This record gives sequence, structure tokens and C-alpha cells, in this order.
Amino acid sequence: MKPDPARLATLHRQSIASGRAWSEAEFTQILAAPGSALATDDSGFALGRVVAGEGEVLMIVVLPYARRCGVGSRLLRDLETAMRAQGAQISFLEVASRNHPARTLYQNCGYRAAGIRKNYYRTPDAMPDDALILAKSLA
Repeated sequence: MKPDPARLATLHRQSIASGRAWSEAEFTQILAAPGSALATDDSGFALGRVVAGEGEVLMIVVLPYARRCGVGSRLLRDLETAMRAQGAQISFLEVASRNHPARTLYQNCGYRAAGIRKNYYRTPDAMPDDALILAKSLA
């Protein structure tokens, strides 16, 4: 099935509590780029890219009604499979240090600490938050 950037933009908008949702044009651009990888289902998607043997998880989106039901884990696994098929040996991602649900998901899926970007994010109340860089071998 061909990726639908409009649907991805709608899912992204419906899933975020704060911040700016990506536009249809932004999804169109990333999906058209070499190395893009996508896993989807009715309640969400996982988007990434592969460059020079390294995968990067750009986002995992799960609609609120489907959270804590294994959807995020399955989408991440499917994305890793797609990235591995494009030659990725390792997968990286960033997560806000205060995003405990996402951190738990990534830890349970085998991601481990690889670095930190101090004060990389801003919370909805404009407080700084660190970006944790996590990695997982796909070999």
C-alpha cells in the first residue's frame, strides 16, 4: 500500500497533546527521500530513515485510544524490519527525558543510552528538557 501523507498528517495531529504537528507537505518530503521507512496500521505509524547503514526513528505515533496495547512496540518492530531491509545495522532515536511512556517503550524494545543533548527540547511550559539519544543494534 502506498503511504498517504495526508493520513499521516491527520494521525500525527490527532495524537499529539502539545507542539506542532507535521504537515502533509513535510510527510510527502520525508517519504520521497531515499532511505525513508514506514510502518503503519489503523491507529498509528512509525517513521524513520536509513543513511549509510544507520537507521533513525523519526517518530512513532499512536492514537490515544490505542496506547498501552502493544501498538507502539509492533510498529517499532516493523519499522526496524524495514530499516534492516535497507541495510541498517543500528537504529538511533531521540526522546525527551521527561517522556516516561516513550522511554519505557524504547527500553522494553531493546534501546539503550548512547548520549544526551542538554536542554534540547522545550516543554509546553517553556522549561528545558534533555534529549536522550538511544541506540539498538539491528544486526
